Amino acid sequence: MISKNIFRVTNLSQIYEGKEVLSIPELSINLGEKIALIGSSGAGKSTLLGILSGTIDTYKGDIYIQNLPMKVCVSQNKFHKKVGIIRQHFDLVGELSVINNVLAGLLGEWGFFKSLFSLFIPQEKKKALSALTRVGLNHKLYRKTSTLSGGEQQRVALARILVQNPEVILADEPVASLDPKRAEDILKLLVKLVDEENETLITSLHSVEYAKKYFTRIIALKDGEIFFDLKPREITEEILSSLYSFKEMG
Repeated sequence: MISKNIFRVTNLSQIYEGKEVLSIPELSINLGEKIALIGSSGAGKSTLLGILSGTIDTYKGDIYIQNLPMKVCVSQNKFHKKVGIIRQHFDLVGELSVINNVLAGLLGEWGFFKSLFSLFIPQEKKKALSALTRVGLNHKLYRKTSTLSGGEQQRVALARILVQNPEVILADEPVASLDPKRAEDILKLLVKLVDEENETLITSLHSVEYAKKYFTRIIALKDGEIFFDLKPREITEEILSSLYSFKEMG
């Protein structure tokens, strides 16, 4: 039987330059949840996402992905199918075409030669085209990625996640580099795609307004610890005043 937990964390601790920057005794994240991580810069949001994404492996404690220890999941090459990552700066190769950047979501499944061959003759084109259609960029299949706008490049990153088809998406400040209009468009699209696939979404955000508008659970970090874990309607201005050194509206 598959556990409803996608992540289960116990006694998590991360030390950086002799200082404990993250301390989480217990945290469970269920399949299908949409979670926003908020808090001031340096609160531990990116560190937590880095650990959950496997890019930080110096932590102490235990992390399970559907009851399988995370380090075992990584060593058995199961991690790629379970976890997809969207970063603030998109992680796209500007000189490559849009389709090649999208198909990079499949590199974890392909061997070396298929991956290399795909640079010259894109493989599984139908998958890429379907994903780009869902994000509204099917007409730019062979455009050089560097010629796209910031919002379009983030859509390419979303399409890459769609072909990967993970069970959980981790997004570290995915709209921080976009203007408010494009940021809201990308968040709407991201949440829509996650809902369609019944995936889990964990996103770090600076905007409390966006967190309350688009997410069903909000976890606030302060000084590396969980300050609160609430539903949007439960969050008051008084709680936010305690979280931040200033009163944040929204």
